[in-house]
Amino acid sequence: MRGKQIIFFEGICGSGKTATANQLHEYLQAEGISSRVYIEGEKNPFELHWHACFTGNEFNKLCGEYPLQAEQIKRRAFFENNYIFAEYRALEEYYFDGELFEKLKKKDFCFAEKPVVEADIFTEILKIRLQRFAGEYADNDVNFIICDGIIFQHQIHDLQRLYNMDNSAVINHIGVLYEQIAAYNPVIIYLTQFDLEKNLKKIAAERDKPGFCSEERVAYYKRRKQIEYEAMSRLKLKSYVIDNSDYDYDKVFDIIKLIIGGAG
Repeated sequence: MRGKQIIFFEGICGSGKTATANQLHEYLQAEGISSRVYIEGEKNPFELHWHACFTGNEFNKLCGEYPLQAEQIKRRAFFENNYIFAEYRALEEYYFDGELFEKLKKKDFCFAEKPVVEADIFTEILKIRLQRFAGEYADNDVNFIICDGIIFQHQIHDLQRLYNMDNSAVINHIGVLYEQIAAYNPVIIYLTQFDLEKNLKKIAAERDKPGFCSEERVAYYKRRKQIEYEAMSRLKLKSYVIDNSDYDYDKVFDIIKLIIGGAG
């Protein structure tokens, strides 16, 4: 193991991304190798979920309408590409009324019901964030960055839901982001099961979420898997597809250790 490297764990829900990303992080730490892990849904440099996005005038108007809460909002706000972003999820625990929280949620960069910026600006903002992240990574003492469902899963979901992008446009967006961190020899470890529908039924039962195995959801994941395979091929990404249909995670992790040990 040597140098700096970014490891992406990707795959359909329930494929083992999160557990394996955490396992690799713990393994590297135990080996005395500095690493940082970004788990799906948590704050990370690749995404802006749970961040409300405003123009300057929109932000000032909101703060003017809610002067008692304005200070808390401003403390979590930052500029990016002429927009103001406010990380608002943690603010729900304060004395915010439901109306204000809903206003922030409606401006969420990724989770809003409709886009808050144009598609090209969406890509540009994430590109800028990754450029900054790459510079910071170059200067810190972290060897490995481990990411869970970030370069494929959330990008595909957000772009198709918000912008109804076709496969080619989604892949181009992923390619732009990937270029920003290409200097760190990124590797995609793609975990998969042969029988996708069977796996979704298993996850639905374990998480008590029957909707996970609906016909619509199964069809969506089949389409998403197709895009992910196409992205790995078209962008010529360094990737390893590991079938864990038997859910033998010890075997999977042994393979991952070989991949990491031989990467460079």
